[in-house]
Amino acid sequence: MTVLGAGTSNAPAFALGEEQRQIRQMVRRLARERVAPRADAIDRTAEYPQDMFELLREAGLFAIPFPAEYGGTGSMLSAAVAIEELARVCYNTAYLLVVQWVPFGAILAAGTEQQKQRLLGPLAAGQLRGAFSTTEPQSGSDVAGIRTRARRCEGGYRISGSKIWCTNSPVADFVLVAAKTGEADTTGAINLFIVERGSKGFTVGRHEDDGRARCAFVPPLPRRGLRSRGQPNWR
Repeated sequence: MTVLGAGTSNAPAFALGEEQRQIRQMVRRLARERVAPRADAIDRTAEYPQDMFELLREAGLFAIPFPAEYGGTGSMLSAAVAIEELARVCYNTAYLLVVQWVPFGAILAAGTEQQKQRLLGPLAAGQLRGAFSTTEPQSGSDVAGIRTRARRCEGGYRISGSKIWCTNSPVADFVLVAAKTGEADTTGAINLFIVERGSKGFTVGRHEDDGRARCAFVPPLPRRGLRSRGQPNWR
């Protein structure tokens, strides 16, 4: 909620609404009672905390930023409050929320209605896990410099290239893969493809310890001749 004219200046002041306060209270209690006792072990072992994923799913936290038609509140502020409360006691568990939410914005903005119905509800419910794959060894954060290519083939596209730092990919049910189509080498040629686990040619490399979220798997994704069915969901 925004309160205009608060204080002595005309700058907006921001305050939590009743919904955010209720979420903060609920998540703070959950973090103190259920997450904090596991925090040290999760960070020490760097193992994926499946029990924490199930806890967040049972609490309905994955759904928070999703639109109401997919079971959420549609509030990014509420989502930020939940992350903040979890991160007070365990950054790794808070990161489970972040990576669960990474793919949904692109699908919501540019996915077909069929793709939205198939993926967004299950993501919000914690029934599916996704990942987002853009970064490549030679280009880093320079998205325009990616070399992964997608070429039409019978039944869809054949994707060739390699990615790195693909957080969550070892446990993801699908990955949004950025690739260029056609012969152009510009940002306008970049599309996102929904690549499902088990697709022919899909492989996941070894885990890279990036020194941040110890439990967040960030391996490279080497791929040659990977096939994606249907049309790209982003241009």
